[in-house]
Amino acid sequence: MYTATFEDLLQRVAPLITKRDTPFRQAIVSGERLAITLRYLATESRLRSAVSRLNVSRNTL
Repeated sequence: MYTATFEDLLQRVAPLITKRDTPFRQAIVSGERLAITLRYLATESRLRSAVSRLNVSRNTL
């Protein structure tokens, strides 16, 4: 995927996927959240392998 395409898609979905930080944890930024989702959908792999490549805990999704 081209960077411009990713940025356009992110701009469209960011209001829907953006989470807030809490006193207990920092939220995953919307760009990382989108990248994880796209990798998961593109590779048809397990969610665990999609998040392990981006160093994000599965529980945080």
